[in-house]
Amino acid sequence: MIKNEENKRKRQKNVNKKDRKNHGITLIALVITIIVLLILAGVTIATLTGDNGILTKATQAKDETEKAGALEAVQVEVLGSYDNQGNLDMETAKKNLEEHLKASSTGYGENLIVEYEGYKFLVDAEGNVTFWDEGITVANAPKLSAGMIPVKYDTSKGNWVICSETDPEWYSYTTTDKKWANVMLCDGTYDTNTPVGTEVAEEDLGSMFVWIPRYAYKITSGYHSGAGTIEVKWVNGKSYCYSDGDGEIKSAKNGNEEGVITESGYTDYVVHPAFTNGEDNGYSNGEWRKEIEGIWVAKFQAGIHTTEKDTNQKVSNSSTAKNYYYPIFKGKKYGYNYVTESQCYDLSLALDDSGNPYGLTANTNSHLMKTSEWGAVAYLSISQYGYSDGSSSKEKYKNNLSIVNYNSVSSSPVNNPNNSSWKITAITGYSATSGKAAQNVMNYTSVADLTNAVSGSNGTSYAWNNVNSGSTIGNGTLSSTTGNIYGVYDMGGCLADYTAAYVNAEGVANLSTYGGSFANGTSTYLATAYPYNPVATDYKDFNSGYNGTGWEKIFGDALYETSAGTGSGKAWFGQTLEEDATANEVFFPRGGHWNYTEHLGLVRFG
Repeated sequence: MIKNEENKRKRQKNVNKKDRKNHGITLIALVITIIVLLILAGVTIATLTGDNGILTKATQAKDETEKAGALEAVQVEVLGSYDNQGNLDMETAKKNLEEHLKASSTGYGENLIVEYEGYKFLVDAEGNVTFWDEGITVANAPKLSAGMIPVKYDTSKGNWVICSETDPEWYSYTTTDKKWANVMLCDGTYDTNTPVGTEVAEEDLGSMFVWIPRYAYKITSGYHSGAGTIEVKWVNGKSYCYSDGDGEIKSAKNGNEEGVITESGYTDYVVHPAFTNGEDNGYSNGEWRKEIEGIWVAKFQAGIHTTEKDTNQKVSNSSTAKNYYYPIFKGKKYGYNYVTESQCYDLSLALDDSGNPYGLTANTNSHLMKTSEWGAVAYLSISQYGYSDGSSSKEKYKNNLSIVNYNSVSSSPVNNPNNSSWKITAITGYSATSGKAAQNVMNYTSVADLTNAVSGSNGTSYAWNNVNSGSTIGNGTLSSTTGNIYGVYDMGGCLADYTAAYVNAEGVANLSTYGGSFANGTSTYLATAYPYNPVATDYKDFNSGYNGTGWEKIFGDALYETSAGTGSGKAWFGQTLEEDATANEVFFPRGGHWNYTEHLGLVRFG
């Protein structure tokens, strides 16, 4: 009996141990289950709420929708506030906004600040409505068109990389970064469907363009003299509003307004005419046909194909440029020479024609650069946002490289593919190693000579992508408008640049012979006709126009404003405005070409 009881107690004890053991396993399993559930929950939460989560994206989409809706509502009220003459009545706009939207609005100079649905808007005198951050104006974001692929330079890889238009590293228009936005077109290896992050070797690049944002400028010293300074203010959207640096928003002027530009200089900042609507004044300053937020300019001079990867396609539907090759806007290419002014004009218009190799559409509004647009790039380069840091005392270098002796054009070993009897004389995208370097003639044997450094009779010329390791600057960026790889090249040296401008002189055969239909005696949004003085001289050329015919009223073109007169060394940086008076010199070549030792660059005409 006692033994049975003892055995019973032992069996119970074993059962209790087993129960405790089973209970322990169950707790561990429960803990593991909870951990797994938490991990799954974390993944689910991250999927829902992370930076790229569903809820985050939904919230962002909702915010963007509400933001766009608020902007549209304000725009509608502004559009309904014009008078019978087509002018915006700010008092009516203020009344409509307050009555119809219950928005609060206050006058701000000629502008209106509106608060609606938690957002602030700036309504300018032109009727433009933009979001407004109090006291801040930054460079307008680039506006992409079909065929444009954003690219940034990756210093760790030493190559360009495709990026998104929202990438914060794409551009930075600050006085320290001077990182102007770059795109390439679809005439290279890649197109707009290529994934972001794709590394692009130099030979795979498409034609490159650089964004010049809308800005106001003021020549702060040296107006119409041999040296001076320029300051630039970014303006908001399509408006005339800029920050004065102390957090106050002010209104820049339209340069056509009386009293803004006087004989002694500027009384206020003016929005550069390349960005403004010139319909009311006949496009006399090279304006566009509406207010715009910025322009795209070619990063390099037009070039001709040199490798099997280059575009090798001819224009088919142009008048004077039919059967000419589409140009390539890349460094280390043969400069596009031996074409007339009208052929350049027609080629530029053909860039966005149907069937073009770039992926562009007619909405791109491609055209030959006007003197106003040349001036817009030049002034930004001279300003605090470019190479010169605001002063003509700091001159960017030139492209001094040629492949032929200047006095013996026929000796060039490279035929022009447009006509085998013509020769190539210049190469795009190189920098001299000193500011006043003489012509550097390369010892050409083949396309392989177009390397990152070409030694010649006057030292070494460095290609645009010859930069220091881990950097965006180097020997190859000294001719860039920014001093780094992000700027515009070939604005001094290489070949002289034709621009869509001419002296509107009567009876000069060259106007019709080489200007074609665009030199019709009237300024348009695509070309600028400059006045001349037929009684002051027997000649009808640049000199007869510059002196005493009202050129002092033309602004933004880096001519009258940035020179003391015509002649050698009369312009900023010691550069030259044409001094030889002949009846033939009616077109506007800018920048100068590789042969000149001095006096060429951003503000040169010759």
